[in-house]
Amino acid sequence: MDSEQDEQANVQHEAWKVKRILAPVDFSEASLAGLDYAAAIGEHFDAELVVLFVVEPVRFPGDRDALAEHEQRVGRRELSRLEQRFRDRPLRYRALLQTGAPPQVIVEQAERLGADLIVMATHGRTGLSHLLLGSVAEKVVRSARCPVLTVHPVSPTT
Repeated sequence: MDSEQDEQANVQHEAWKVKRILAPVDFSEASLAGLDYAAAIGEHFDAELVVLFVVEPVRFPGDRDALAEHEQRVGRRELSRLEQRFRDRPLRYRALLQTGAPPQVIVEQAERLGADLIVMATHGRTGLSHLLLGSVAEKVVRSARCPVLTVHPVSPTT
């Protein structure tokens, strides 16, 4: 390779450098598997890992404020546990808790943070449950301005 090709390769490498990864979680097994992928990518690129938990607004009758406060407490506790999980790894980590519609909040936070990549799990819903519940990952893929890596749940082989 001559120096012009070397320079061109370096420019392309810099264009693909991942500096900040957003990893939305709901603390399910699938989302934690997605988080593991995000952490591995973060370590490889020496990128900051931003873990996001979104509390959805309560949509049914009852003491909405108390329910929302409970969800926020649980979210903060679980984010703190995740922080402990990554404490001894060579990874820059921070956690965020936001309230709102998950797909919208994830896309907004990715833009606000300047995320280079979103890594998130799919829950593998199909059929009627997918039709009725929709897919947060699908909505994020359609709306995000940065690349989105989706991690599918692994089912045990029998």
